[in-house]
Amino acid sequence: MKDCTKGVLYTPDGREWPVRVENADDSLTLFLNDYGGYGTEYGTRVDFYDDAMGIIQTECEVRIHENHDHPEVPEKWIGSCVINNVVKITQRHLDVRVDVDIHTTFESSTLGKFEGTIKNLSAGGLLLLTDREIPENSVLGFSYAFRRLERPFMIRVMHCRKKAPEGSYYGCTFINLTERAEAAIRGYVFRKMRDDAHAEEDRKLAELRKRNEEERKERMAAQLAEAEKQQKAGAVRERQNASTGVSVGGVEKL
Repeated sequence: MKDCTKGVLYTPDGREWPVRVENADDSLTLFLNDYGGYGTEYGTRVDFYDDAMGIIQTECEVRIHENHDHPEVPEKWIGSCVINNVVKITQRHLDVRVDVDIHTTFESSTLGKFEGTIKNLSAGGLLLLTDREIPENSVLGFSYAFRRLERPFMIRVMHCRKKAPEGSYYGCTFINLTERAEAAIRGYVFRKMRDDAHAEEDRKLAELRKRNEEERKERMAAQLAEAEKQQKAGAVRERQNASTGVSVGGVEKL
């Protein structure tokens, strides 16, 4: 948990609250910009996003109060967190990732609908390219048929990776994936890997054929040049012999 800097707090009423996480002296502190005031102390689920381990789903005891103790931080709410149980660790960075170019429509409650392009994909997340400015921790929805059936998907924007003339690149993680939806993504990824591998083999074979053809033409050109050279050399010798009165076969002319 030392590499954990952010996460999501799930209140028992079903709402999700993005949190910034600080880990010091084996204690976890949650900082929240917004909070709906469900309660001050309760047991609930907290997902931690750890750069080393991935997504850590936990059962925690949390105590929330307004931030009067740390005026140096911008968040208005603060919570102490005690982990009772680690439910699941999902090592998303180990998922196989492939480059794609999927243009589709995204939607959020704050940004509305906008167009974007998925540039790479794994069962853990995706890289989104769009000209829309998206705040970190925003939740976006989109629909796509990674298999035969079109399904809705939800992603959380983790960070803006880089800006480019065509827009900004956002690293996103899938949230609330069903088993079938995750299987559909994995199936798509492996099919894309297979197709890319076949395309690479075809490309290498085409390059090999092209190189062989170029080498064949070079050999033919060299042979033709050598034949022309020999022919010219023969013509020169014949002219020299004619001028000295000796035939090409070495017989003196009469």
